[in-house]
Amino acid sequence: MLALCALSFAAAAQYDDPSAREWDARTGDEAIDSLEVVRRAYLWRLADRLGRNGGPREFALAAHVRAMAGVRDLRIVGGLRLIDVKTQRWLNDAERLGSDDPVVQLLLLNRFSASDPIDRRRDAVRRWREIDSDNLAPLLVGGADLDALPIDETLAFASSALRADFYFDDIVRPLVQAVSEEPPPASLLATVAVRDPSVPEAFGAEIGAAIWSASAAFAYAPLTRACRGDALDAAPRRRAQCRHVAMLLADRADTVAARGVGAALRLRTYADENELRQAAIAYRRHYWRLQQRASLAQRNPVDEARTFARMLLDDRDITEAELAERMVIDAGLPLEPPPGWTAPQRY
Repeated sequence: MLALCALSFAAAAQYDDPSAREWDARTGDEAIDSLEVVRRAYLWRLADRLGRNGGPREFALAAHVRAMAGVRDLRIVGGLRLIDVKTQRWLNDAERLGSDDPVVQLLLLNRFSASDPIDRRRDAVRRWREIDSDNLAPLLVGGADLDALPIDETLAFASSALRADFYFDDIVRPLVQAVSEEPPPASLLATVAVRDPSVPEAFGAEIGAAIWSASAAFAYAPLTRACRGDALDAAPRRRAQCRHVAMLLADRADTVAARGVGAALRLRTYADENELRQAAIAYRRHYWRLQQRASLAQRNPVDEARTFARMLLDDRDITEAELAERMVIDAGLPLEPPPGWTAPQRY
Protein backbone atom coordinates (compact mmCIF):
# COMPACT_ATOMS: atom_id res chain seq x y z
CA MET A 1 0.00 0.00 0.00
CA LEU A 2 2.78 2.42 0.92
CA ALA A 3 4.62 1.63 -2.32
CA LEU A 4 1.44 2.29 -4.28
CA CYS A 5 1.02 5.63 -2.51
CA ALA A 6 4.56 6.65 -3.30
CA LEU A 7 4.29 5.70 -6.96
CA SER A 8 0.91 7.37 -7.38
CA PHE A 9 2.02 10.57 -5.78
CA ALA A 10 5.27 10.67 -7.73
CA ALA A 11 3.31 10.42 -10.97
CA ALA A 12 1.09 13.31 -9.93
CA ALA A 13 4.01 15.45 -8.84
CA GLN A 14 5.53 15.21 -12.32
CA TYR A 15 2.64 17.31 -13.58
CA ASP A 16 2.18 19.66 -10.73
CA ASP A 17 5.14 21.99 -10.27
CA PRO A 18 5.39 24.08 -7.06
CA SER A 19 2.06 23.26 -5.41
CA ALA A 20 2.65 19.51 -5.71
CA ARG A 21 6.17 19.76 -4.33
CA GLU A 22 4.95 21.81 -1.38
CA TRP A 23 2.25 19.28 -0.60
CA ASP A 24 4.71 16.40 -1.14
CA ALA A 25 6.86 17.79 1.66
CA ARG A 26 3.97 17.23 4.08
CA THR A 27 3.30 13.59 3.26
CA GLY A 28 5.55 12.44 6.08
CA ASP A 29 3.06 13.84 8.57
CA GLU A 30 1.42 10.93 10.39
CA ALA A 31 -1.86 12.84 10.35
CA ILE A 32 -2.07 12.41 6.57
CA ASP A 33 -3.72 9.12 5.82
CA SER A 34 -2.12 7.09 3.03
CA LEU A 35 -5.46 6.70 1.23
CA GLU A 36 -5.74 10.46 1.02
CA VAL A 37 -2.36 10.54 -0.71
CA VAL A 38 -3.63 8.05 -3.28
CA ARG A 39 -6.86 9.96 -3.78
CA ARG A 40 -5.15 13.32 -4.25
CA ALA A 41 -2.52 11.89 -6.58
CA TYR A 42 -5.10 10.16 -8.72
CA LEU A 43 -7.35 13.22 -9.01
CA TRP A 44 -4.33 15.30 -10.08
CA ARG A 45 -3.52 12.77 -12.80
CA LEU A 46 -7.13 12.63 -13.92
CA ALA A 47 -7.32 16.43 -14.08
CA ASP A 48 -4.19 16.58 -16.20
CA ARG A 49 -5.59 13.99 -18.61
CA LEU A 50 -8.68 16.17 -19.07
CA GLY A 51 -6.65 19.38 -19.28
CA ARG A 52 -4.36 17.98 -21.97
CA ASN A 53 -7.34 17.55 -24.33
CA GLY A 54 -7.44 21.31 -24.71
CA GLY A 55 -11.17 21.98 -25.15
CA PRO A 56 -13.10 24.47 -22.99
CA ARG A 57 -15.28 21.77 -21.43
CA GLU A 58 -12.23 19.69 -20.62
CA PHE A 59 -10.48 22.70 -19.06
CA ALA A 60 -13.51 23.41 -16.88
CA LEU A 61 -13.84 19.76 -15.85
CA ALA A 62 -10.11 19.54 -15.15
CA ALA A 63 -10.40 22.52 -12.82
CA HIS A 64 -13.26 20.86 -10.96
CA VAL A 65 -11.42 17.55 -10.61
CA ARG A 66 -8.24 19.22 -9.43
CA ALA A 67 -10.17 21.31 -6.90
CA MET A 68 -11.79 18.11 -5.59
CA ALA A 69 -8.35 16.89 -4.53
CA GLY A 70 -8.34 19.54 -1.82
CA VAL A 71 -5.54 20.75 0.42
CA ARG A 72 -5.29 19.81 4.10
CA ASP A 73 -4.52 23.35 5.29
CA LEU A 74 -7.17 24.86 3.02
CA ARG A 75 -8.20 28.39 3.91
CA ILE A 76 -11.78 29.49 3.53
CA VAL A 77 -12.37 33.12 2.56
CA GLY A 78 -15.91 34.40 2.15
CA GLY A 79 -17.19 30.84 1.99
CA LEU A 80 -15.06 30.04 -1.09
CA ARG A 81 -11.82 28.10 -1.40
CA LEU A 82 -8.56 29.59 -2.55
CA ILE A 83 -7.13 27.61 -5.46
CA ASP A 84 -3.76 27.19 -7.11
CA VAL A 85 -2.54 28.88 -10.28
CA LYS A 86 -3.04 25.85 -12.52
CA THR A 87 -6.70 25.41 -11.58
CA GLN A 88 -7.29 29.12 -12.06
CA ARG A 89 -5.65 29.01 -15.48
CA TRP A 90 -7.90 26.17 -16.59
CA LEU A 91 -10.96 28.10 -15.45
CA ASN A 92 -9.78 31.21 -17.30
CA ASP A 93 -9.11 29.20 -20.48
CA ALA A 94 -12.54 27.58 -20.26
CA GLU A 95 -14.16 30.99 -19.88
CA ARG A 96 -12.18 32.45 -22.81
CA LEU A 97 -12.66 29.54 -25.23
CA GLY A 98 -16.13 28.40 -24.21
CA SER A 99 -18.09 31.64 -24.29
CA ASP A 100 -20.71 30.05 -26.58
CA ASP A 101 -20.93 26.69 -24.78
CA PRO A 102 -23.79 26.31 -22.26
CA VAL A 103 -22.09 23.36 -20.52
CA VAL A 104 -19.03 25.50 -19.85
CA GLN A 105 -21.22 28.26 -18.41
CA LEU A 106 -22.84 25.77 -16.03
CA LEU A 107 -19.42 24.56 -14.90
CA LEU A 108 -18.27 28.16 -14.37
CA LEU A 109 -21.04 28.85 -11.87
CA ASN A 110 -18.71 27.38 -9.26
CA ARG A 111 -15.35 29.12 -9.61
CA PHE A 112 -13.86 27.88 -6.31
CA SER A 113 -11.79 30.95 -5.48
CA ALA A 114 -12.49 33.90 -3.22
CA SER A 115 -10.16 35.93 -5.44
CA ASP A 116 -12.65 35.75 -8.32
CA PRO A 117 -15.15 38.60 -8.35
CA ILE A 118 -18.75 37.47 -8.12
CA ASP A 119 -19.43 39.25 -11.41
CA ARG A 120 -17.62 36.47 -13.28
CA ARG A 121 -20.12 33.92 -11.97
CA ARG A 122 -23.02 36.21 -12.81
CA ASP A 123 -21.60 36.66 -16.30
CA ALA A 124 -21.70 32.87 -16.73
CA VAL A 125 -25.40 32.82 -15.81
CA ARG A 126 -26.18 35.65 -18.23
CA ARG A 127 -24.19 34.06 -21.05
CA TRP A 128 -25.96 30.76 -20.49
CA ARG A 129 -29.36 32.44 -20.70
CA GLU A 130 -28.35 34.18 -23.93
CA ILE A 131 -26.89 31.04 -25.52
CA ASP A 132 -29.79 28.83 -24.43
CA SER A 133 -32.70 31.21 -24.92
CA ASP A 134 -35.15 28.32 -25.47
CA ASN A 135 -33.94 26.37 -22.41
CA LEU A 136 -35.79 26.54 -19.07
CA ALA A 137 -32.80 25.37 -17.00
CA PRO A 138 -30.72 28.62 -16.83
CA LEU A 139 -33.84 30.50 -15.72
CA LEU A 140 -33.90 28.34 -12.60
CA VAL A 141 -30.38 29.16 -11.44
CA GLY A 142 -30.84 30.21 -7.81
CA GLY A 143 -29.23 32.53 -5.30
CA ALA A 144 -29.01 36.30 -5.22
CA ASP A 145 -25.26 36.16 -5.88
CA LEU A 146 -25.98 34.32 -9.14
CA ASP A 147 -28.46 36.86 -10.46
CA ALA A 148 -31.56 34.76 -9.74
CA LEU A 149 -34.65 36.07 -11.48
CA PRO A 150 -37.82 37.04 -9.60
CA ILE A 151 -40.46 34.36 -10.03
CA ASP A 152 -42.67 36.52 -12.27
CA GLU A 153 -39.76 37.09 -14.65
CA THR A 154 -38.82 33.41 -14.54
CA LEU A 155 -42.34 32.38 -15.54
CA ALA A 156 -42.60 35.08 -18.21
CA PHE A 157 -39.32 34.05 -19.86
CA ALA A 158 -40.22 30.37 -19.43
CA SER A 159 -43.27 30.86 -21.63
CA SER A 160 -40.99 30.80 -24.69
CA ALA A 161 -38.86 27.85 -23.47
CA LEU A 162 -39.05 24.65 -25.52
CA ARG A 163 -36.88 22.31 -23.44
CA ALA A 164 -35.33 21.81 -20.00
CA ASP A 165 -31.72 20.71 -20.45
CA PHE A 166 -29.61 20.59 -17.28
CA TYR A 167 -26.65 18.89 -19.05
CA PHE A 168 -26.18 16.14 -16.49
CA ASP A 169 -25.03 13.59 -19.06
CA ASP A 170 -22.66 16.07 -20.76
CA ILE A 171 -20.79 16.46 -17.47
CA VAL A 172 -20.87 12.86 -16.23
CA ARG A 173 -20.00 11.20 -19.57
CA PRO A 174 -16.49 12.76 -19.98
CA LEU A 175 -15.59 11.71 -16.43
CA VAL A 176 -16.73 8.13 -17.02
CA GLN A 177 -14.67 8.08 -20.22
CA ALA A 178 -11.60 9.64 -18.59
CA VAL A 179 -11.67 7.23 -15.64
CA SER A 180 -12.09 4.23 -17.94
CA GLU A 181 -8.91 5.38 -19.73
CA GLU A 182 -7.07 6.23 -16.48
CA PRO A 183 -8.32 3.65 -13.95
CA PRO A 184 -7.90 4.46 -10.25
CA PRO A 185 -5.79 2.25 -7.98
CA ALA A 186 -7.67 -0.62 -6.34
CA SER A 187 -7.38 0.97 -2.90
CA LEU A 188 -9.28 4.02 -4.13
CA LEU A 189 -11.94 1.94 -5.89
CA ALA A 190 -12.60 0.23 -2.57
CA THR A 191 -14.04 3.53 -1.29
CA VAL A 192 -16.61 3.79 -4.11
CA ALA A 193 -20.19 2.63 -3.70
CA VAL A 194 -19.49 -0.16 -6.22
CA ARG A 195 -16.54 -1.88 -4.56
CA ASP A 196 -15.26 -3.78 -7.58
CA PRO A 197 -11.95 -2.97 -9.33
CA SER A 198 -13.37 -4.28 -12.62
CA VAL A 199 -15.78 -1.32 -12.79
CA PRO A 200 -13.61 1.83 -12.60
CA GLU A 201 -16.32 3.71 -14.50
CA ALA A 202 -18.37 3.77 -11.29
CA PHE A 203 -15.76 6.09 -9.80
CA GLY A 204 -16.03 8.35 -12.85
CA ALA A 205 -19.81 8.44 -12.49
CA GLU A 206 -19.49 9.44 -8.82
CA ILE A 207 -17.01 12.22 -9.65
CA GLY A 208 -19.13 13.48 -12.54
CA ALA A 209 -22.33 13.50 -10.49
CA ALA A 210 -20.54 15.35 -7.67
CA ILE A 211 -19.25 18.01 -10.09
CA TRP A 212 -22.68 18.45 -11.64
CA SER A 213 -24.28 18.78 -8.20
CA ALA A 214 -21.71 21.35 -7.07
CA SER A 215 -22.22 23.42 -10.22
CA ALA A 216 -25.96 23.07 -10.65
CA ALA A 217 -27.36 25.78 -8.39
CA PHE A 218 -30.95 25.22 -9.50
CA ALA A 219 -33.75 26.48 -7.28
CA TYR A 220 -37.09 24.72 -7.64
CA ALA A 221 -38.61 26.04 -4.41
CA PRO A 222 -39.67 29.49 -5.76
CA LEU A 223 -41.28 27.74 -8.72
CA THR A 224 -43.17 25.19 -6.65
CA ARG A 225 -44.36 27.88 -4.21
CA ALA A 226 -45.64 30.07 -7.06
CA CYS A 227 -47.43 27.19 -8.76
CA ARG A 228 -49.62 25.86 -5.99
CA GLY A 229 -52.84 26.78 -4.23
CA ASP A 230 -53.85 30.43 -4.08
CA ALA A 231 -50.52 31.53 -5.61
CA LEU A 232 -51.68 30.17 -8.97
CA ASP A 233 -54.15 33.05 -9.24
CA ALA A 234 -51.82 35.75 -7.91
CA ALA A 235 -51.14 37.01 -11.46
CA PRO A 236 -53.35 36.92 -14.59
CA ARG A 237 -51.24 34.48 -16.64
CA ARG A 238 -49.60 32.53 -13.83
CA ARG A 239 -51.73 29.39 -14.05
CA ALA A 240 -51.04 29.02 -17.78
CA GLN A 241 -47.33 29.80 -17.27
CA CYS A 242 -47.02 27.25 -14.47
CA ARG A 243 -48.80 24.66 -16.58
CA HIS A 244 -46.33 25.23 -19.43
CA VAL A 245 -43.35 24.85 -17.07
CA ALA A 246 -44.88 21.71 -15.56
CA MET A 247 -45.24 20.08 -18.99
CA LEU A 248 -41.70 21.07 -19.99
CA LEU A 249 -40.15 19.57 -16.88
CA ALA A 250 -42.32 16.46 -16.91
CA ASP A 251 -41.82 15.66 -20.61
CA ARG A 252 -38.66 17.43 -21.80
CA ALA A 253 -36.27 17.61 -18.83
CA ASP A 254 -33.07 15.59 -19.17
CA THR A 255 -32.74 14.66 -15.48
CA VAL A 256 -34.86 12.32 -13.40
CA ALA A 257 -35.11 14.86 -10.57
CA ALA A 258 -36.44 17.62 -12.84
CA ARG A 259 -39.01 15.26 -14.31
CA GLY A 260 -40.18 14.46 -10.81
CA VAL A 261 -40.71 18.17 -10.12
CA GLY A 262 -42.61 18.45 -13.39
CA ALA A 263 -44.79 15.44 -12.58
CA ALA A 264 -45.79 16.99 -9.27
CA LEU A 265 -46.46 20.40 -10.85
CA ARG A 266 -48.77 18.80 -13.41
CA LEU A 267 -51.01 17.62 -10.58
CA ARG A 268 -51.36 21.23 -9.39
CA THR A 269 -51.77 23.04 -12.69
CA TYR A 270 -54.20 20.88 -14.68
CA ALA A 271 -56.75 22.68 -16.86
CA ASP A 272 -59.57 20.11 -16.64
CA GLU A 273 -60.47 16.67 -15.29
CA ASN A 274 -58.95 14.88 -18.27
CA GLU A 275 -55.59 16.61 -17.70
CA LEU A 276 -55.79 15.71 -13.99
CA ARG A 277 -56.27 12.03 -14.87
CA GLN A 278 -53.37 12.13 -17.32
CA ALA A 279 -51.17 13.92 -14.76
CA ALA A 280 -51.99 11.31 -12.11
CA ILE A 281 -51.08 8.49 -14.51
CA ALA A 282 -47.79 10.18 -15.44
CA TYR A 283 -46.93 10.86 -11.79
CA ARG A 284 -47.56 7.25 -10.82
CA ARG A 285 -45.55 5.98 -13.81
CA HIS A 286 -42.60 8.27 -12.99
CA TYR A 287 -42.24 7.04 -9.43
CA TRP A 288 -42.72 3.40 -10.43
CA ARG A 289 -39.86 3.68 -12.90
CA LEU A 290 -37.77 5.49 -10.31
CA GLN A 291 -38.31 2.57 -7.94
CA GLN A 292 -37.49 0.05 -10.67
CA ARG A 293 -34.26 1.91 -11.48
CA ALA A 294 -33.24 1.94 -7.82
CA SER A 295 -33.85 -1.79 -7.54
CA LEU A 296 -31.16 -2.48 -10.15
CA ALA A 297 -28.43 -1.12 -7.89
CA GLN A 298 -29.81 -3.03 -4.93
CA ARG A 299 -29.91 -6.35 -6.82
CA ASN A 300 -26.52 -6.19 -8.52
CA PRO A 301 -24.57 -2.93 -8.12
CA VAL A 302 -21.68 -4.12 -10.32
CA ASP A 303 -23.90 -4.96 -13.31
CA GLU A 304 -25.87 -1.75 -12.75
CA ALA A 305 -22.68 0.34 -12.86
CA ARG A 306 -21.43 -1.44 -15.99
CA THR A 307 -24.76 -0.94 -17.76
CA PHE A 308 -24.91 2.72 -16.79
CA ALA A 309 -21.42 3.37 -18.15
CA ARG A 310 -21.95 1.35 -21.32
CA MET A 311 -25.21 3.05 -22.25
CA LEU A 312 -23.90 6.49 -21.39
CA LEU A 313 -20.81 6.05 -23.57
CA ASP A 314 -22.57 4.29 -26.46
CA ASP A 315 -25.16 7.02 -27.06
CA ARG A 316 -23.92 10.61 -26.97
CA ASP A 317 -27.47 11.96 -27.15
CA ILE A 318 -28.97 9.96 -24.29
CA THR A 319 -30.19 11.90 -21.26
CA GLU A 320 -30.20 10.72 -17.66
CA ALA A 321 -33.98 10.27 -17.81
CA GLU A 322 -33.79 8.22 -21.03
CA LEU A 323 -30.88 6.19 -19.69
CA ALA A 324 -32.82 5.27 -16.54
CA GLU A 325 -35.73 4.03 -18.67
CA ARG A 326 -33.47 2.00 -20.98
CA MET A 327 -31.75 0.38 -18.00
CA VAL A 328 -35.11 -0.77 -16.67
CA ILE A 329 -36.02 -2.19 -20.08
CA ASP A 330 -32.59 -3.84 -20.43
CA ALA A 331 -33.10 -5.58 -17.09
CA GLY A 332 -36.45 -6.95 -18.24
CA LEU A 333 -38.44 -5.05 -15.61
CA PRO A 334 -41.91 -3.66 -16.36
CA LEU A 335 -42.18 0.06 -17.13
CA GLU A 336 -45.81 0.33 -16.05
CA PRO A 337 -46.91 -0.04 -12.41
CA PRO A 338 -49.20 -2.93 -11.50
CA PRO A 339 -52.81 -2.32 -10.44
CA GLY A 340 -53.04 -1.14 -6.87
CA TRP A 341 -49.51 0.23 -6.66
CA THR A 342 -49.48 3.61 -4.91
CA ALA A 343 -46.91 6.31 -5.64
CA PRO A 344 -45.49 8.44 -2.81
CA GLN A 345 -47.27 11.79 -2.34
CA ARG A 346 -44.61 14.44 -2.90
CA TYR A 347 -46.68 17.24 -4.30
